[in-house]
Amino acid sequence: MKNIYKVFRLILGTIIITYFFGCSFYMLSSQQFLFSSDETKQNSDTFLKKFDMIDTDDSENSFEYMIKSLYFAITTLSTVGYGDLYPISNFEKIIGTIIMLVGVVFFSFIMGSFIEIISTFN
Repeated sequence: MKNIYKVFRLILGTIIITYFFGCSFYMLSSQQFLFSSDETKQNSDTFLKKFDMIDTDDSENSFEYMIKSLYFAITTLSTVGYGDLYPISNFEKIIGTIIMLVGVVFFSFIMGSFIEIISTFN
C-alpha cells in the first residue's frame, strides 16, 4: 500500500509540475506579446501568434490553449520535443532551455523514485 501511495504521489507531482510549467510558459509568452509595441506585434513572431493562441475571450479557446501549453510543457520537460510546438522568439527560447534543464533533473528524480519502488517489490 505504501508503494501505491508513492506511485500516486509521483504521478500527481508530474501533473502539477507540467501544469505549472505550461501555464508559466504561456504567461511569460503572453506578457512578452502584451508589452511589445503595436509595430512589434505585427512584425514579430511569438509562440502565441504562430500557434493561434492570442485571444482568450472564449472559454472554449482557453481550454484549447491550456492543452497546447501542457503538451508543449510535457514534451519540453521530457526533452522529447516533437517539433510541432516550439518557442519562436529569443526570450521564449531561453525560457524553453530553462524548462529543458529543469526537466532533466525532474525526470531523473522521477525515474530514480520509480526504480526504488520497483526494487522494493523484489
